[in-house]
Amino acid sequence: MATQDKAMDLHSIEVDLVCFDKLRAILRSRQQGSSQYSVREVLETLEACKLEYEKAFIEYGDRLSKTDQQLLLAELDSLKESIRVESEPEVASADSGAPALEQERTISSSHEASCIDVPDHDRNADNESKADERPEHPVVETVGVVDVGVGEEGKDSNSLTALDGIQAEGVGPALR
Repeated sequence: MATQDKAMDLHSIEVDLVCFDKLRAILRSRQQGSSQYSVREVLETLEACKLEYEKAFIEYGDRLSKTDQQLLLAELDSLKESIRVESEPEVASADSGAPALEQERTISSSHEASCIDVPDHDRNADNESKADERPEHPVVETVGVVDVGVGEEGKDSNSLTALDGIQAEGVGPALR
């Protein structure tokens, strides 16, 4: 009977879902382009979710399988990274007054960047230019996505505005 008490499934752990429901609402709001939630409110919600996972790991971690332990730790790491990314612009702008553009150039592991080719309309307007001439560094638009580790993704609206129109260095041949 001791082995039955010891083994536990990750999905049978009860946590306070209020913070996770709020995080889901924040993500949906961001996906729709709304900024109704303050950075402080987002950070507090992420911290509350992290705390729930930490409590679950402390209380039940030794009774979880190695796979479930790894999943729970991965969720914790994802939330910690989201908290770091979310608080980064706030800290950097308060400390150094650096523009958001500099902060957004570093893409962390929780960010995925996708590049979309923007055609060179000036080249097409010049009748004398050859079709195979291409600019050395084509202009691309970068879109950032934040993975918060709870199964949903939200657009990072700061990345969209800060990176709009930046020239890409060393774009691969597939994007030319």
